[in-house]
Amino acid sequence: MTFAELVAAFEAYTGVIGEIDDADMAVWFNEAQLDLAMDFGTIKTATLTPDADGIVAPPADSIKVIGADGDFAWDAMGHMVFPGCTEVKVYYRAMPDPAHVFNGADPDQTPDLPYAMHYLLALFATAMYWDRESEGDTEEMALANKWLTRYQMMKKTFLSKMDQAGGRVDRWVIVED
Repeated sequence: MTFAELVAAFEAYTGVIGEIDDADMAVWFNEAQLDLAMDFGTIKTATLTPDADGIVAPPADSIKVIGADGDFAWDAMGHMVFPGCTEVKVYYRAMPDPAHVFNGADPDQTPDLPYAMHYLLALFATAMYWDRESEGDTEEMALANKWLTRYQMMKKTFLSKMDQAGGRVDRWVIVED
């Protein structure tokens, strides 16, 4: 879905038409996109060279390391430690591509997620709208909670279906020949 289509979905969910600044919509869509990228984002690989102590930082665009072709541990600073390795291949979920991070000015921008999940961004934005509008009003806060719960349930449904189909990668097992 394009930014314009996501805004239209948000307006259909809330009944609020043309009142929300596109910059606010972009922030909400990007928050949801980053959350979803943790489980559904593009999987990338990087070949890294640890320092003399076997320490290497995860790739800059990594939001979740899911494996490596060697045993490693995490240090207290969030670095990966590969004892005795001179080069390692790391598998990770990447942050959304900068070309797909919404700026609020391009109605044709699309998220960096599988198409079937795009509408979840509008659900999340709806929850954020009602949260902002609530200002202590219990009815509007209940709406915020309702829409956030709906977003979370649909995300869990996708994860469950991917697990059942064997399509979700949450870790790698490296098999040596």
